[in-house]
Amino acid sequence: MPLEKEKPSALISQLAWIAYTDEAGNTGNNLFDEAQPYFWTGTLFAQEDLSITGVAVHRDCLQASGIAELHGSALGLSGIDRIAPCLLSFLAEHSLQFLFTRIEKIHLAATKFADTLLDTGVNPDVPVQQYAIKMLRIMLAGYLESCLDRNDLEETACRRCS
Repeated sequence: MPLEKEKPSALISQLAWIAYTDEAGNTGNNLFDEAQPYFWTGTLFAQEDLSITGVAVHRDCLQASGIAELHGSALGLSGIDRIAPCLLSFLAEHSLQFLFTRIEKIHLAATKFADTLLDTGVNPDVPVQQYAIKMLRIMLAGYLESCLDRNDLEETACRRCS
């Protein structure tokens, strides 16, 4: 018996994910805050719209916590413990996946500096191929970053803000 091929639309629906991303911390535009040297994001991946399926669990967690908005700093560890069973059940039931990213902010500043310097739309002296070819752009950005230190980046950032 020949194997049935899946219809493309069925395969696409199996591969479709919805990503919900939020950043952690609150340093604003201060990339040089030594108390928070990293920029973190957390992304929750779901294969369904959680704004629909998550309404009941959100309501239950709000009720259990006794606060108006679910935020880790407002809940504290005891508040998180209180709603954890409800959240764990929801996570397992919907096969949700997480991805956490961490970027050292000093590298973000260096990359932004290199991007501004190498962008042919900003700097017409840069040949188009230097910026348009990803490999060349990354190599040049890495080289520029190796030539700069924290003081260079802070000074450049301060000049741009003034």
